[in-house]
Amino acid sequence: MMPMLKCAPDNQGADMRRFWLKMVAATAIAFPAAAANPANPANGERLAYTMGCVSCHNRDMTGHLVEEDPERLVAWSTNLSRRLPGWRDADIARALRTGKRPDGSDIWVMPVHSFHWINDAEMRDLTAFLRSVPPTGVDHPPAVFGPRARAAIASGKAKPPAGFLAEDLARAPRPLPGHGEGRRLALLICGDCHGADLKGYEGEGAPANLLVASAYTLPDFARLLRNGTRADGSASGMTEYSRDRLFKLTDAEIRRIWNYLRANAARGTKLPQ
Repeated sequence: MMPMLKCAPDNQGADMRRFWLKMVAATAIAFPAAAANPANPANGERLAYTMGCVSCHNRDMTGHLVEEDPERLVAWSTNLSRRLPGWRDADIARALRTGKRPDGSDIWVMPVHSFHWINDAEMRDLTAFLRSVPPTGVDHPPAVFGPRARAAIASGKAKPPAGFLAEDLARAPRPLPGHGEGRRLALLICGDCHGADLKGYEGEGAPANLLVASAYTLPDFARLLRNGTRADGSASGMTEYSRDRLFKLTDAEIRRIWNYLRANAARGTKLPQ
């Protein structure tokens, strides 16, 4: 008959327990638990530039008058230094990605179709930066809609960004294998000016269809983004945006955007004639 497993005497059992406790402790020291990636507020500040937060809300996030047309809209950007301490991190993420405040009301002046593309790591860093800004300044009045804006809203022609979000996301260029990050960055950084489809707008001085980027070499494209200078040395219409915002883009981000835009052009998309 197979012998039964024997239990060690009490003193030997205690020795064994001490032995295994030491082994567990040694293992914990040798293999410490992986810490969650901490937020990087310095990168968050950089994102606040490249995404345009600083352009609309100032470096100290106090906000300023961004639109003054009594017929259409008079609007101040929010003093985020005073508003955000009362918001949860999830509230900030929801506002950027969907255009909704914590109470469910709409944010009318914000490029939600671009901010929707911020990833979780960027959101964490940006939130850490926004939390680091001390409250200062004053709260600004809510937006005032003029008669033309009120008529457009009543007719359904004008909506808050959240009202167009599903349509805007559907207009985004189709994904390209191997260029997912470049596409995401182009939509996040360039989409607020060049549109949810990156095709720009018609009219003199309007943001161009970004297919034009396929004609640039990488060094020329980097110079265009960072200081607004075209390949021939002339100033472009984006000079102000480049010097206020895009100069903070990293080499890797510029390269990914450029590679994506060239690949998007190469798959047969044509510029309008």
